[in-house]
Amino acid sequence: MHRALSAQAKVREFAPAFFRAQPAALERLVPWIRRDLQALLHMSDVEIVKDIVVSVLKRHEPRSDEAIKALSDFLGENAEHFLHELVCFASSPFNIPAYDAAVQYPSIR
Repeated sequence: MHRALSAQAKVREFAPAFFRAQPAALERLVPWIRRDLQALLHMSDVEIVKDIVVSVLKRHEPRSDEAIKALSDFLGENAEHFLHELVCFASSPFNIPAYDAAVQYPSIR
């Protein structure tokens, strides 16, 4: 888990109804989803799984049991953490490079 990016950062809306009403808002997330799926699955072609993630985001709250279960077939035990990280990125006001530069993870010892 990471610390807050900025106390002054504007939080973006992140809900299934919003994404259904504003599908273009999901386009901002697709590069992040694709990149993290590639890293998680150790494969370059993740388009089918990316499409499933997008579909799940349009139907379920991202931290719900339904969303986790829907992605567990593809991400296994990493589904919940993937969704947590996605929510953190999606609700931030940053693009990927700015987010990567701002996010802070605690050191593991």
